[in-house]
Amino acid sequence: MGIVRVEVVGVKSGDVTTSTGLVIRCVTQYVPRRPIIPPPESTSSSSSAAALTPPAAVVELSRRLVHVAHGQPQPSPPPAAEFEHETHSRCRVLLEVWPGDAAESPSSAPQWRLKLSLTNSLPGDYDLELPLKRPSMPPAFLLLKVSLTVPSGTPTPSSSSTSATAASASALAASDSLGPLKALPEAVAEADDPVSAKSKPKPKPKTGAVVADSGYSHAKYAPKAGDDYIRNFTAYTSCFDGPDDDDGDGISDLMGVPTWVSYEIKAVSSNYVFPKYQRPKWATDKGLFDNHEAPDDKSYKGKMPETRGHMCMKKHADRISETAGKETHNMMNACPQTQVFNAGIWLMLEQKCSKWADTFGKIWVIAGPAFERTSADVETMGTGNEFAVWVPDMFWKVIIREDSGHLELLAFLFNHRTDKDGNEWQQTGTGAEDSDSSSSSIYDLNDYIVPLETVISTAKLDWTLPEFHEQDSMW
Repeated sequence: MGIVRVEVVGVKSGDVTTSTGLVIRCVTQYVPRRPIIPPPESTSSSSSAAALTPPAAVVELSRRLVHVAHGQPQPSPPPAAEFEHETHSRCRVLLEVWPGDAAESPSSAPQWRLKLSLTNSLPGDYDLELPLKRPSMPPAFLLLKVSLTVPSGTPTPSSSSTSATAASASALAASDSLGPLKALPEAVAEADDPVSAKSKPKPKPKTGAVVADSGYSHAKYAPKAGDDYIRNFTAYTSCFDGPDDDDGDGISDLMGVPTWVSYEIKAVSSNYVFPKYQRPKWATDKGLFDNHEAPDDKSYKGKMPETRGHMCMKKHADRISETAGKETHNMMNACPQTQVFNAGIWLMLEQKCSKWADTFGKIWVIAGPAFERTSADVETMGTGNEFAVWVPDMFWKVIIREDSGHLELLAFLFNHRTDKDGNEWQQTGTGAEDSDSSSSSIYDLNDYIVPLETVISTAKLDWTLPEFHEQDSMW
């Protein structure tokens, strides 16, 4: 285990909205690569600390509140927060800052959120100046000293093998006067270490081995991937959630589900024989799993009412081959869904897609989850040290077909738990989960058609399509 020490040195650049100074809460988080035991509670007199019950995906080791009085002599030693962390794990520190005197647990939202990413940083001392943005005023700067140490004999990343990055700080501002959280320019940390300290550039989408049939273009009309992970399979392309800030709370999050899955379905003849085989065990992406960025099947084997819901239907993939069908049993293609939703209206729409593909020759299906809740209150699957998979609040599906030089489009949005009238979903009929035959239903899919823009805003997608015509009723 290494040590991260965050020391508050002071504030510069004049008044910080009040003469009483700042209240700062410091939280350290990291994604473990093996089971951990929370450290004992600190006895520091300058801050309060408590070990928290560790979630499966992100471990908050401790919380501390420190008070920095602006314009007054600093206490000796300076307010500091010290944390243990697993050496070279994905470690980050969040500073929440309030102006003026605040209670031990401030009830109001912090005015500033400052995030330090310490992943792959070289051991050493880093002097940081983090901007505190203020409307119509020059920024003030919070002065920190961040120290990273590792046990003797622990190998550290070398410049030849790992790109060494100093602690980079990105600031998020939040207050009632400023409205919702807004991303602010990245602050560059100056390091005492001879290695130059620069902010890490945004990673490009990471693409897995392409095994898709050259006759298919699964991602032809898909949204942009951003910083998420792209994985290509025989029957679909998955854009799997990466360590970005999806919910806007200032902390990188890992949902454990695809942001979207896109695939092309082609018509099959009436005498096509679908492959018959034993369903395989659910697989995962080993690289993402080893880096604790994706779950394996253990996260889905608790006592939750949700099961693994396919974004790309197995029966749709079976139209290509047995191999394609088996590849749909992968965490890159799964989201938690209640059984009644999965085998109900979701299945009903999947079966409609089969008929549309046969009618029009080919269609594209793009589907995924959406979330109303944030990392603070979202429901998750997985216990103990298993990956905590976020349970979606909603699901969406967009179906596209080409027609005389433009696109025809249908967009659907469903609440995961309840129908349009607020009643719990009911199973819609007798159609088998892997069947192409349509099931009877008490629901009308027309009631769940929405404008594409509604899907884009609800699921927070970056999506631009060529000329298209939206349908307000089913084909």
